[in-house]
Amino acid sequence: MKEDTTTRKNSMDEVRETAPNRPVAGRKQSRLESVERQAVARIGSRSDSGVAVIQGGLLKRLRSLVPERLLTMPEALCLAELQANRFRELLEIDETCLVTEALTDLPRVLVTSELDLPVSGSTHWSNGRWIVAINGLEHPLRQRFSLAHELKHVIDHTTRHYLYREEPGQPSQVKAERAADYFAGCLLMPKRHVKRLYGQHPGNVAWLAEAFGVTPRAMNFRLDQLGLNQPRPRCGTPGVMARRTATATRTRQPDRGRT
Repeated sequence: MKEDTTTRKNSMDEVRETAPNRPVAGRKQSRLESVERQAVARIGSRSDSGVAVIQGGLLKRLRSLVPERLLTMPEALCLAELQANRFRELLEIDETCLVTEALTDLPRVLVTSELDLPVSGSTHWSNGRWIVAINGLEHPLRQRFSLAHELKHVIDHTTRHYLYREEPGQPSQVKAERAADYFAGCLLMPKRHVKRLYGQHPGNVAWLAEAFGVTPRAMNFRLDQLGLNQPRPRCGTPGVMARRTATATRTRQPDRGRT
């Protein structure tokens, strides 16, 4: 089979972290590590149906959700969320924090960590399997997002001609990157889990980010997508703006002594 090589850079600059992935001696075990250990144990006891999904073609099932027609960009984003939710359903994952092994232990997918990768992640097909390379110098939480992002590119490989049509001023590659970012956000931070935990810890972005195993910036971005973040004023507080408007109005009034 001809090797198909594609290199992509994640476009969500807001969630980029540059801290190297180095273990810190003697540090306290993070909530993410604790949750992942528990989730790995549950995955090991997955039901026969869950194991059958993995062995029988998870990617094929996710690709089958794509309708055989050209999609608009809003439709492509809705599909990305549907695929993210179906991924969790098929693997019987209901935990808030998606265990990393759910992304790395897929059939015909080899995940590697590269220290000299010039981008956050890249994906190519070689020798009958997908090679997903992740930048090992980026923060571990950033690497999780990059891995989920690249998984969307793998899923889209056979259907991208339906998903991202070329349009004036809207290159198909830009659309594909946007959809991959959205898929990663939906997979790592599902809407129903985000809304449930946000109701328990409103505005506590740091706590939410730790609960989902993402960076605070990624969490903030997802909250914005779901309309949960409080709108931030663009030019000062409403009270200040009201006073400025009143002052400006008074200074613009005509000088009645000259009429």
